[in-house]
Amino acid sequence: MKKLILTTAFAGMVSIAAFAQEKETKTDTVVNDIKKGAKKVGNKTAELGVKGGAKVLDQQIKDKVGPAGQSVYRDGKDRIYYVDSKGNKIYIKESALKPTKTP
Repeated sequence: MKKLILTTAFAGMVSIAAFAQEKETKTDTVVNDIKKGAKKVGNKTAELGVKGGAKVLDQQIKDKVGPAGQSVYRDGKDRIYYVDSKGNKIYIKESALKPTKTP
């Protein structure tokens, strides 16, 4: 009798789990697209905000660029950094700087 009850309970749990995994609806894809767009806008806003603040507060190093050609700045504590695409300040060593290419 116990085996019958356990088997029935297990079968019920499996059928409920299978029913819960439905296809993604159109509404779900629209919501995901909106989330992705909002994240992109937020990252770009953060990046521009940090870069704007850096241009006002910190000294931009004119003759050097970052590892991938980014503008680099020197803060009040003589630390050198660039701003990534998410608005984070990435601190680097002076040896990682590259000279700017002038035409």
